[in-house]
Amino acid sequence: RAHRQPAQRRHSHPPRNPLRVKLPESAPEPTCEVWLVEDNEPYRTAALRVVSGIEGVHAARGFKTCEAALTAIREHTRPDIVFLDVGLPGMSGIEGIPQLKASAPGVQIVVLTVFDDAAKVFRAICAGADGYLLKGSSFDGVRDALREVRRGGAPMNGRIAKMVLQA
Repeated sequence: RAHRQPAQRRHSHPPRNPLRVKLPESAPEPTCEVWLVEDNEPYRTAALRVVSGIEGVHAARGFKTCEAALTAIREHTRPDIVFLDVGLPGMSGIEGIPQLKASAPGVQIVVLTVFDDAAKVFRAICAGADGYLLKGSSFDGVRDALREVRRGGAPMNGRIAKMVLQA
């Protein structure tokens, strides 16, 4: 007759830790601060609402101009990611890219604009943009771009990526 193991009891509580060893905790999801520099207030408000609801975003701030964003960097905290329009009052988004990068080292900048002409795309990339999205994209595109840039990618609409590859 074979020896049978006793049935193990099921417990609803976690297993005991009799040696009182500190068990590793899972690392929390890193958070990031996201800024949107956009002069169109209804669009800025809607985009900020979407970005604020993304897991891992601990602060989302909006600015009407590059100058206002640069002032905020000097006076407050620095963003991790900036979505930046090209056609802004005062300093253009393309002019603002190198200044934002210099003021907030490590910031990732994704251009978010209606302009899809090759000259603006290449000027933005040469200025240091980390991605280029067209506003015709749904806010799902903004959400996806945020996730992609956090993983080290360079988000671009298909039309913009094709333009870059054909250059």
